[in-house]
Amino acid sequence: MESDGILGEDYDVIQLLSGTTLRTHGPRKCNGDVCVIHNQTAHHMRTWPLNWRWDRGIMERMCSHGIGHPDPDDYRIRNGLDTGVHGCDGCCVKPS
Repeated sequence: MESDGILGEDYDVIQLLSGTTLRTHGPRKCNGDVCVIHNQTAHHMRTWPLNWRWDRGIMERMCSHGIGHPDPDDYRIRNGLDTGVHGCDGCCVKPS
């Protein structure tokens, strides 16, 4: 964890599937709340690589077929601020 020096808040830097890095809030900011980075739920996609959709402002999980599925723990998805519509191959449906 690093400090930004400006606001004095902790933050994390994570590596994304694309090879880019994303600077995000630190775990203390979550305060136990569900978070795609620091406090994931037990959904079946949680081990898939992360992808940041800058155009929509959401995190996706990339399945083994290269399809981005909105992460159910993403704030915008959980709170209905994004529809979650995506080109789906069915991998995001929980296996029975």
